[in-house]
Amino acid sequence: MFNIFKKKKKIIERKEPNLSAREPGEVLQNAIDAKKDDDPIITLKIGASDLKTKFLELSKDEKGVHIETALGVLGALAGNYCLISGVAIQEASAGKAGNIQRIGAKDGKTYYVGELINRPLLTDQLSVWGLVGGIAQQLGAKQLPDIKEIVEYTAKTIGNSNFGEPRIDEKHKLRKHPIKLIQEYHPVLINIITQHTQNPVEFPILLGLTIQQLISDGKDVIDPSISAKIVMECAVPMSKLESSGMLQIS
Repeated sequence: MFNIFKKKKKIIERKEPNLSAREPGEVLQNAIDAKKDDDPIITLKIGASDLKTKFLELSKDEKGVHIETALGVLGALAGNYCLISGVAIQEASAGKAGNIQRIGAKDGKTYYVGELINRPLLTDQLSVWGLVGGIAQQLGAKQLPDIKEIVEYTAKTIGNSNFGEPRIDEKHKLRKHPIKLIQEYHPVLINIITQHTQNPVEFPILLGLTIQQLISDGKDVIDPSISAKIVMECAVPMSKLESSGMLQIS
């Protein structure tokens, strides 16, 4: 599998990482059952491995898997599922846990903000950012993305034509806009996700764990700090806009 791009007028061949996945077998499942008391999210970790396996199979073309776009897909979905998680908590608590605010923008779309979204996205122990930043740091990333700046930039671009467009180097550009990636992959991946958890509050955690595995698999091809930036440049804005069609928010 090769991905070719130009740099300083020379053609550089980049060998894509080996992203083939391993299905958990009976022995592994027995080990999982034995560890549930010690690791309450072990089932989600294994679900993440299964999700990664099936997602990568869906993402392959004749050249293999374009890892930047794969990271963008999972980052965008993780962000969108933070909104889904927030709505689920708001409804289950009848608003007592907090409320999601709506913003009507000049582009005619409705955007959503609030702590119920930010918790699974940014501040919870198992937030998307916590999982992504954690694995990047563990893999030796020397500079993590400025998450505060990404949040502020997202807020400033709500309603603009450039909303949600990842600000990444041209050589790492995604093949499609994050909104289009959500619309393409959500209808298929949600069926895999719900095989591992029916609880929408766990959707962002499952996606975050899947992203961790993908960043680790691709560490020799793409710097983990760049991987983390791609993910969060997609996740933060996509948490503000309901692009999957999964929710009917009034």
